[in-house]
Amino acid sequence: MAKILVIDDDPGYQAAMRRVLQLEGHDVRVAGGGEEGVALLAEEPADLVVVDLLMPGMDGVQAVREIRSRHPGVAILVVTGAHEVLVDDVLRRASWIGDAGMLSKPFDDAEFLRAVRRILGAEG
Repeated sequence: MAKILVIDDDPGYQAAMRRVLQLEGHDVRVAGGGEEGVALLAEEPADLVVVDLLMPGMDGVQAVREIRSRHPGVAILVVTGAHEVLVDDVLRRASWIGDAGMLSKPFDDAEFLRAVRRILGAEG
């Protein structure tokens, strides 16, 4: 299965995503912020990075930009509950997003797994 890094400052979402991904057989590491996530990715590569958009310190936009510059081949899934700030269509056109997948919070386990499988190429 895949090596996945989850970057999210919400401990509840961290635990839920870790649990679902581990049950699916993935090797999962978790970071509580952008700086920590970028550092973990430098230590050990990942097949997929799941990154929350709004976090204190290095936010998701900055983290995605940093990851793209240092690890251009890694797949990215952006998760966000920032519905009032960012409209999906605008977000998809943002230059920093590239080919990253998108998922709006709140999401259920099945939605999350479908997005992960699609990005990893296990489901069309």
